[in-house]
Amino acid sequence: MKTNERLYYFDFLRILSVIAVIMLHVSVENWSDINVRSFDWNVMNFYRSISSFGVPVFVMISGALFLERKNTVRKLYNKNIKRIAVSFIFWSFVYAIYNFISFKRMDVFINSFLSGNNHMWFLFMIVGLYMIIPLLEPIAESTKRTRYFLLLFLVFAIAFPQIIQIMKYKFAGLAEIFQNDLSNFNIYFVLGYTGYFILGHYLNTTEISRKKRCILYSFGIVGAIATVFLTRFASYHDNKANGDFYNVFSINVILIVVSIFVFFKNTIDQQRLKNGFKIILITLSKCTFGAYLVHMLVLNIMVDYLKIDTISFNPIISIPVITIVIASISFLISYLISKIPIVNKYIV
Repeated sequence: MKTNERLYYFDFLRILSVIAVIMLHVSVENWSDINVRSFDWNVMNFYRSISSFGVPVFVMISGALFLERKNTVRKLYNKNIKRIAVSFIFWSFVYAIYNFISFKRMDVFINSFLSGNNHMWFLFMIVGLYMIIPLLEPIAESTKRTRYFLLLFLVFAIAFPQIIQIMKYKFAGLAEIFQNDLSNFNIYFVLGYTGYFILGHYLNTTEISRKKRCILYSFGIVGAIATVFLTRFASYHDNKANGDFYNVFSINVILIVVSIFVFFKNTIDQQRLKNGFKIILITLSKCTFGAYLVHMLVLNIMVDYLKIDTISFNPIISIPVITIVIASISFLISYLISKIPIVNKYIV
């Protein structure tokens, strides 16, 4: 699918994904601190489970866009990686200042500046993917090679690790043996978010029949339900919060991710979108990177200084309300920064 036409379903997915990431961070604010058998914890588990698709979908969008065009190493480093690096320096400094104000310790400031805030791991990961794009392009050019890569990804990054994870609950010794055997393969190239990067390109360029799409949507619903109940089972088993089944490299989560991506690709009608709505959509889409970077600052201020969090009132209401408030403020901040000349090209 070679086209210069803007694909608006990417814009929908970007906006939805950043909101999902915000909901994820809101829902886990007290997730590990309260009784796993309580009503509040189960509500948090539900919201956390259904918001697990955010980062994988971001990566899939990047894969779909970058692997659909020719990329020179010079451009990747001078434009894309440079932008991420400058964004990291700026926002890690902002979070370091915030942490210094909170803790009054220089070592906290230095560590925060060098490492970035917890959610900024995403920047390191995406830079790593940009670095290997020239190696991924020959794979993406061939449907046969792409499918083979995805098969290895599904087997070694998704299926085998999850089977071993489940085995640990009843056959811990055997699971450890299989884990060691799996590690000995050392095929790291098909592990991690590289698989999602390639998967985004594959799904963007592959037409799926309506019947198969309906099956995928059903699997997505099953994946969401499984995430809720498997996490509940694991946490009840350990008598403490256990997030193993939130892992984006689990079968239940990848089912959610794929179904959402395919749904928006095949549901958004490019021609029926009105121009006014397109402008709003594009504007919000362009603010998603900045909203992602700033949202944890907004969340921290809300929790640390305003003393508002998920257990301030009924979490059925508090989690979506706080998510909407943080998302609105984060998008607004990103939009305002985007209006600053020169700076807007690098930090949002």
